[in-house]
Amino acid sequence: MVVSDGSLRYTLSTSAFVIEGATPDHHVLGYNRVPGPVEEGGSHRCELAGLYAIVTTVNCLCRLHSVTSGLITIACDNTSALKPTAVDYLPHPRQKNLDLMQALWRSLKESPVTWKPVHVYGHQDRKIKDSHRRLASLNCQMDALAKQYWAYLFKRLPSLASPHLPIHNEGWTLWKGSSKITSPNRPTLYGLIMDPVTQMWWVRQCWNTSIPVPTGSSQ
Repeated sequence: MVVSDGSLRYTLSTSAFVIEGATPDHHVLGYNRVPGPVEEGGSHRCELAGLYAIVTTVNCLCRLHSVTSGLITIACDNTSALKPTAVDYLPHPRQKNLDLMQALWRSLKESPVTWKPVHVYGHQDRKIKDSHRRLASLNCQMDALAKQYWAYLFKRLPSLASPHLPIHNEGWTLWKGSSKITSPNRPTLYGLIMDPVTQMWWVRQCWNTSIPVPTGSSQ
């Protein structure tokens, strides 16, 4: 079984994960800093980073030890982050955090093992809501570990801005200057290409080539 959770304050975000067998013996613990861009309140990206780290680590272990089959229960407390684990899932530009969603989906497709998603309620150390006791306990532990790593980084980093790091399996990316567009849906794209500077560039091009400039409400 594998479990992850994340922590976010301001624009600094971390995640933590654990990979474990039938017993807690010899388990694998990990944590990371979530790649940018990270927005305040964007916990979805934290959860995705934890799940992506899990699948990447498991795939590396499978290659190292020539594992060709198996079953892993993968759990977190965010149902949206678990969507790429569905058999019929396909990435779509309108989805939030498409870069990590696509990277997770592609990494799952490459994995030699079968993944069984399970949603657990968060913070069950305060109130028990379901029967996944071991998974819920691990989720609480990963929440604490992610917070510890967040505090460690907060004291040492010169800036809370999240770095834009390359993500394996994320595919094509769209950028506005130095900022990645993580949800390249239609409204976002229209907003990027219809800004005043771009419109004036096209007006000049049309004027220089004697192409009539559209007028009216459709312009």
